Amino acid sequence: MKKIIILMFLVPSVNLFSQEPQIDKDVKDYAYVSKDGPNRKDFGHFYFGLGCMTGNPTDSGKIIPVASFNFISGYRYKRKISNCYALGYDISYNLKNYGILQDTLKVFPNKITHDKEKLVNNNFEFEVFNRINIGKRGDILGFYIDFGPYFDYIFSARFKTYEYAENEKTVFKDLDYTNWFEYGIKARIGIDRYILFASWRLSDMFVKKYNYPELSRLIIGLQIGLFK
Repeated sequence: MKKIIILMFLVPSVNLFSQEPQIDKDVKDYAYVSKDGPNRKDFGHFYFGLGCMTGNPTDSGKIIPVASFNFISGYRYKRKISNCYALGYDISYNLKNYGILQDTLKVFPNKITHDKEKLVNNNFEFEVFNRINIGKRGDILGFYIDFGPYFDYIFSARFKTYEYAENEKTVFKDLDYTNWFEYGIKARIGIDRYILFASWRLSDMFVKKYNYPELSRLIIGLQIGLFK
C-alpha cells in the first residue's frame, strides 16, 4: 500500500518536470506580422529611370534621338486592394531634354541654325496608377502592369544654343512660348524591380499663338526600383 501511495506522488512530478515550456514553442504564433512589403497591403519605394524620345513629329519639329532623353527619379506607393489589383501614386522629378535637329526645315524657335540646340524642361510630376498583378507570387512584386494619368508642373524651362568654333553657349530663360503644365498617360510592364515604361503626352508643349510644330510626344525607357 505504501508503494502505491509513493507512486501516486512520483508520477505527476515526473510529468511536471518533463513537459517543455509551451510559451517557447508557441511564441511564433503571436509574433507581429508587418503589413509593409512588396506584396503586402502597403508598399512604397524609390526608383530611377532613363528613357528616350521617339514618335513621329513633323519634319520641322524633328529631334535628334541620341540627344533627346528623359531622366526620372521619384517615389512610388501602392496599396493592395485584392490579390490581382492595387491602386497607387507616384511623385517624381522629371528631366526632359530635347535635342533640336539643325536643318533647313527647322522653325523652332526660329530658322537660324546653330551647332547645337536643345530645350530642357525640369518637371515636378504626379501620377495616379492602376496595377494589375498577374500570376502567383510570394512576398515579391512579381509580374504586373501599371497604367494611369500623369500631371507635370514645369518649374524650369531653358532653351540653349551652342557654337563650338566660338566656344559660346547661350541660355534663354523665362520662355513665353512654352506651356508650364503638361499631362498625359503612362503604362508600365514590370517584373519585380525591373520596369519597361512608356508615356504619351496629350497636352501641347507650345503656346498656340506661336504655331510651333510639336516635338515628340512618346517616351519609352527603363526604370529600376530601389528596394530589397
